[in-house]
Amino acid sequence: MLIPCLAEVNCNDGNTRAIGLYGQEFINIMASIVSMNLVLHRVSDFDIRSGKALFDPALIKDNLLKNFDGAECPAT
Repeated sequence: MLIPCLAEVNCNDGNTRAIGLYGQEFINIMASIVSMNLVLHRVSDFDIRSGKALFDPALIKDNLLKNFDGAECPAT
């Protein structure tokens, strides 16, 4: 899902190096593959964690869930 988002940014003349991508994946190996894929696509600002997001969210700041500016990506 993250790579189509990068493609959408590129199609709209955006700078993919100026955005941050964050997420949490339940399957550990998938989190590793996502991170590797982002490195291969030259994304420098990302934080992909592993674990159950609903039961044990990893993107926490000051004991609260982190807030992000959202963006809609086209469905793949």
